Amino acid sequence: MSADRPGKLERNAAKRDQEFLALIAISTVIQTNKEQFLAQLRSHQSCVTSKIKKAIYSVYGALLLDRLDPNSSTK
Repeated sequence: MSADRPGKLERNAAKRDQEFLALIAISTVIQTNKEQFLAQLRSHQSCVTSKIKKAIYSVYGALLLDRLDPNSSTK
């Protein structure tokens, strides 16, 4: 193993943390206002991966189409 490995692991963990925090921040406004939602998405664009972005848009679309019941447990 190279000496760089621990630093890389820390950077990857920090990136995952940033992605998670961005997702939380975006989800706080996703139901309230489309403009706020898009602004949050743009403000976190550097750490929101395309996979997360697709998931967010899917959830947002479901909310818009009233397909997602927040009171149901789908686990």
